[in-house]
Amino acid sequence: MKVFVALLGFCLFCAVFGAWREQYVANKTKSEGLRGEIPKFGYGSMRNGPACIYPLVTISNQGTPSIAENFRAKITIGKTVIPDVKSSALHSSFQFVLKDGPVAIKPSEMLYEKASTPIPQGGKVTGWLLFFFDGWTSDQLHEAGVNITVYFKDVSGRTYETAPFTDVGGSQSGSTLYIPGVEDPFLKWPDSTPTPGAKPPP
Repeated sequence: MKVFVALLGFCLFCAVFGAWREQYVANKTKSEGLRGEIPKFGYGSMRNGPACIYPLVTISNQGTPSIAENFRAKITIGKTVIPDVKSSALHSSFQFVLKDGPVAIKPSEMLYEKASTPIPQGGKVTGWLLFFFDGWTSDQLHEAGVNITVYFKDVSGRTYETAPFTDVGGSQSGSTLYIPGVEDPFLKWPDSTPTPGAKPPP
């Protein structure tokens, strides 16, 4: 009887330990590796081209050095869900048509270029991605509102995703947000011109 109880206790211990170890490994794996976030994004149109969305994406690495690649996105425009959109390459001659005039992003600032070199453990890279939409205009995107989640893979093929980012009625969400290490042609600095007649603070 004692042997049976001991054997039963041992089996119970193995089952509990196995479940704990499986959960521990799952949590450890989840906490390591790459992480992505979208601090800001904008949308507009190319010259004589379709509407586009250009999110700025940051990828940090808490695991072994790895590249990031195969960038795709799930995008919701109003009530229309586009489940899988592949990112497009940016040609050096591309210009974005905005109300204040044409703006260009340097190809070297694209995320797929920056993340093609392994990201070291404890490091991060930030760059732009580009997604085109036939049949849509920038005004329609502005009116409907946009929600975007970006997906990407590490060198082993593991898939990651950013938290969804939603912009409602803004043509350049986070346009005044400065991100270190990024050349941001859309950045709008607050007007620091002094008001005529205003006295400086004491």
